Amino acid sequence: MSNAIVRGDFLYCRNADGSIQQGHRVDDGDRITVIDVSYSRQLVRCRYPVPGGEREAYVTNACIYYDNDHSLHVPCLRYVFDINSNEQIGTVQNENVTVLEDLGNKYNIVYDTDKGPNTKSGVIWKWDSPQTQETIQNNSSLVSDALINFVKDYERFVDHAYDDGTGVMTIGYGTTRKDLVALGHCTEEQATQWLKEEINDKASSIKADLDSKGVVLTQNQFDALASFAYNCGVDGLLNQSNLYKRICAGVRDESLRENFLAWTHAGSQVLQGLVNRRNEECDMFLKGDYTRNL
Repeated sequence: MSNAIVRGDFLYCRNADGSIQQGHRVDDGDRITVIDVSYSRQLVRCRYPVPGGEREAYVTNACIYYDNDHSLHVPCLRYVFDINSNEQIGTVQNENVTVLEDLGNKYNIVYDTDKGPNTKSGVIWKWDSPQTQETIQNNSSLVSDALINFVKDYERFVDHAYDDGTGVMTIGYGTTRKDLVALGHCTEEQATQWLKEEINDKASSIKADLDSKGVVLTQNQFDALASFAYNCGVDGLLNQSNLYKRICAGVRDESLRENFLAWTHAGSQVLQGLVNRRNEECDMFLKGDYTRNL
């Protein structure tokens, strides 16, 4: 479905490098489907109708988005990701953007920059999706329900006390508190509540340290650290990991994956389960993706 219209004059169809495709153009009034907008070149990659179908090309960024339904107000901080590489390329917050395409739990948008209106495009998560990236608030639960479900997928539910194989008595979703283990049995509802309490206890220590350093994280970023601390320990995160030091220093890019993956050993052995978990926590931090890659 088209989302823009050519206004004012015809536009030559171009290649990705900006060179003109001889004999091809779109004219004033033609409806086109914008896919993305190059910030550096200010070229629009689009599809336009031709006899028997559609053709894809680049045109100069001089089109008008005509559907009012494409105007969207973004009320909270959203990271913008490149539609092709999925790398973070910017942010939008408390501003109006134009929706190019509804992708389910994401929007492909075009938004304003220092070059003018509608001069850069990318993908953002919807704020009503489980991957919400709103800044963490002071409330009874510091972590999201999406994180609780993520951890539950890793920590299998057992309704009775058992030895976890290393001599540690455990119950529910990996709970090791002696007073709770001593109960002998539990319901799934009890186990979930214990899990929430334990994760939030660790999360409160993380938030206190972040606040003391003046570091502000979005919910998905904070959740990723809470998951890491639940698995590796609060001291491991705050005092032993380069991951935390780099995050507090402002690093927010793919290079953090190496720091996550440094914590995948049991003794001298690398465990695939830990590799999977660290990669998923990294995806949670960088992309707001809580998906388990089973």
